[in-house]
Amino acid sequence: MFIHETTGLEPAPIFAVKTVPPRLKQVLLRPRLIEMAKPELRHKLLVISAPGGYGKTILMAQMASSCPGRHIWYRLSEIDNSPAQFLRHLIQAVTIAGGGASSRSLERLSAARDIRGEAGVILAMLADELGEQNKEPLTFFFDDFHLLDKNGFAGEIVNQLVECLPSHAYVAIASRTRPQIPLVRLRSLGLVCEISAGELRFSSTELEELLTSTWGIDIGPAVTRWLNDIFEGWAAGIVLTIGALKSSQFSRLATGQSYVLGNIYEYLAEEVFDQQAQEMKDLLMRSSLLDVVDPQICDAALGTRNSENLLRLAESKNLFTVRAGDAQVQYRFHPLFRLFLRSRLGRSGEEKVRELRLRFGEALESAGEAKQAAEQYLAGSHHEQALRAVSAIWKKLIWEADYTLLEQWLQQLQQLTLPPALQICEAEVMMAAGKYRQALAKLRCAKAGLGASEHELICRSAIDLADCMNEMGDGKEAMAELQKISLKKLPPALRFDIVCKLGEISLSEYNDEETTFYQNEAKNLVASSSLIQKTGPLDLMLAAASMSRGDFDQAQGLLTKALSFDGPPDQCNLIKINLAECMLRRGSYGRCLELAGECLDWAEKQKGKRSLPTALDLYGRALTASGGFKKGEAYFQRAIDEASSCESSGVILARIFYHLGNSERRRGDFTAACRLHEKSICIARKWSDYYFIIAGEASLAGDWLLLGYAQEAVKHLTKARKMSSRYNFGYVRTWIELCRAWAAQLEGREQTEQSALRLALKNANEFKHHHLIIQECKIMMPLLTTALARNIETEYVSWVVERMGKTALPALAPLLENGDAAVRANAAALIGKIGDANGITLLRRLVNDDDLATRQNVNCSLKQLRRQLKTPSQLLTNREAQILGILATGASNASIAKQLFISELTVKTHINKIFKKLGLTNRWEAAIFHQQAQGLKNTPFQD
Repeated sequence: MFIHETTGLEPAPIFAVKTVPPRLKQVLLRPRLIEMAKPELRHKLLVISAPGGYGKTILMAQMASSCPGRHIWYRLSEIDNSPAQFLRHLIQAVTIAGGGASSRSLERLSAARDIRGEAGVILAMLADELGEQNKEPLTFFFDDFHLLDKNGFAGEIVNQLVECLPSHAYVAIASRTRPQIPLVRLRSLGLVCEISAGELRFSSTELEELLTSTWGIDIGPAVTRWLNDIFEGWAAGIVLTIGALKSSQFSRLATGQSYVLGNIYEYLAEEVFDQQAQEMKDLLMRSSLLDVVDPQICDAALGTRNSENLLRLAESKNLFTVRAGDAQVQYRFHPLFRLFLRSRLGRSGEEKVRELRLRFGEALESAGEAKQAAEQYLAGSHHEQALRAVSAIWKKLIWEADYTLLEQWLQQLQQLTLPPALQICEAEVMMAAGKYRQALAKLRCAKAGLGASEHELICRSAIDLADCMNEMGDGKEAMAELQKISLKKLPPALRFDIVCKLGEISLSEYNDEETTFYQNEAKNLVASSSLIQKTGPLDLMLAAASMSRGDFDQAQGLLTKALSFDGPPDQCNLIKINLAECMLRRGSYGRCLELAGECLDWAEKQKGKRSLPTALDLYGRALTASGGFKKGEAYFQRAIDEASSCESSGVILARIFYHLGNSERRRGDFTAACRLHEKSICIARKWSDYYFIIAGEASLAGDWLLLGYAQEAVKHLTKARKMSSRYNFGYVRTWIELCRAWAAQLEGREQTEQSALRLALKNANEFKHHHLIIQECKIMMPLLTTALARNIETEYVSWVVERMGKTALPALAPLLENGDAAVRANAAALIGKIGDANGITLLRRLVNDDDLATRQNVNCSLKQLRRQLKTPSQLLTNREAQILGILATGASNASIAKQLFISELTVKTHINKIFKKLGLTNRWEAAIFHQQAQGLKNTPFQD
């Protein structure tokens, strides 16, 4: 019970400063929060609860300056530490703010014997007085509510105030701790709106606006996002490091250097840490060594029993402590608060911190958290224990492709002799970085130390050895390494892995017979063993074989199936790379860009040099195919740089130079294309990569043809054809036949031209070689003309023309004069579909064609093209557009001549040009076109 101790005495006056909101100077207006906190009829209470420095007071001050009606500001302090004092000051604050309160509330308060018990009556009287005297909106703002919320009476009073206030009144409180108000009940009644630290955090956009607009600091969006990750939107932290921000000492913020973060550390010490009990301080400091704080781990490591209660209390008190996840009761600290706690812990001495690291590591290891245990051991330089933990977790991290972390760990363990298992791990990390020679030496050392019974590690080391040898261009030695293993003694899953790797290597060696054999072996293993659940390697091998044959339909199906299974991230990335290649060859450039972009992001994030050059090359090709030559070639150059720094066979360089040469040819620089293709062939020959030798020869033939050197082109074409007869490279064969058709056309050999063109287009249509046809026929346009004129794969060629768009118009123009009416009709329809306004002039000549179907197609296409014109001026001169406008009103030639002060002959000449350019035949059609272009419905020529 609280007894009013000042009955009969003059009440202590409230200080005026407690009733005045803070000045809003150099702060950012945050409309999203003001909108969220805006008083509504259905809400009676706003609770803003967050740690110190998150902008609670500033938000309420912004509300006070923007909310309609009156507001009563009440900043709580220690002098309000009893119910009597709190209520008296509240009533006085209402009076000072012009609330109109009479002396009845104060008289009732003075007469009360049990303030806490009678608070409801006093507040009801205050509410009545407020309701009687003024009906305009009224908002109570209680700032620093946590200072009076320790005993719970302030929460009770505010709860009673909310319940008895009139409908036009609203209460807002700001507190560093969760207020002791029965919010569950208020929530159920729909009376409360809550804003936490999550909503108060600055977004990257808000931080950038604050720095640039308010403080005049322009550091760019990328650095701003990075800073916001460190501060996690904490307003006070940003303000307290303004000096470092102005002097661009960004990198030091993340390292916790005290002279940069001194102001923050001082704030956290005075406002947060020093106010806590010693038991809480100890737990916060010690547990700051953990990234994620688990109460059970803390109890096990520290020999305590109340870590969960203390951490829950820290969360409720908003001590920069939040839940880390929903599955278990785990917590994490704000990054800067954790740096502060660690700096405080460091005062206890380095040896004590090492001991704590050891105890945490042991507790984590006992709980099965080997990864976190290894990090604790290594941070405390407990290398023997770290070696044990890393040995337990390395396979999982390799599966997850966490090569960066493994590399860091292994470097820290270099002073120890690593067991064979970790030597294999180290080699696989090296392979991911493209360091195949180093990996090879490490694997041979590991293999020598393995026992005969360690089947899994023996197989793993053999597969890795073969992988390294194959990447370095020695496929035969790679095959020999794997063939040393007796497959009969191995479990089905290990046999499957070995067989798939043998199939992959035989495929890269272009040995069709062996590839087929190992494919069948892998299929039989999958069919006969239920233990083989993941068939991704088999699907990938089969898809690669299909792509080598040029069957992209089948390859896409296999790769899509493989991607649906949950496999290792690096395997998924390899599947995506192949699928992106497949989509590119099929002409699906948007999907290719999407997949290649994902692969590129993954490779750069994982620092995986093994796949990075391929992903860069793919992305560059997709960009150039979409018309972005300049951007695409920048990616090609990056791919060359990355591939040059990789210890691979150089085949990837042959591939990149080949694709870059194709890009230069399609851009029109045939000389540069020749030079790049010669370079590609030279590298491919060195490493016996027959695919790019043959493809390079065919591309050189195309380059020489476009340069006008038919004899040189035929020489390279003959080489390509001769070599391709040994290999089933379907895509390259399509390209060879296309070049043959082009050469024959230039030499006037019509029969050979049609025969080669028919074969090229048939293969392209059947196996979806759309990219090749679309891109190359933009240069060899007359081949499309021949195909459409000679009825060669007409349906497919028509689809290609539509995909090419306006670039295909030169191929269609000659067809409009073809003697075959069906050819003319088809060409007229295609011109309408590609949508180029210049086609209007071409179609004009067929308006009166003898063939009915041609005339119908011409009129239909003309309507389509005219509708796509935004304004007549797209095709007409200013004078012609002016005459068309007058003509549409129904004016005669004489009338138009008179208006424009020109001769009738000149008017007639202009009208003829208008008709020709727009494909019109009479004045009525001209009027209709003009009215439609103006968005009107009626014409002066209609009855």
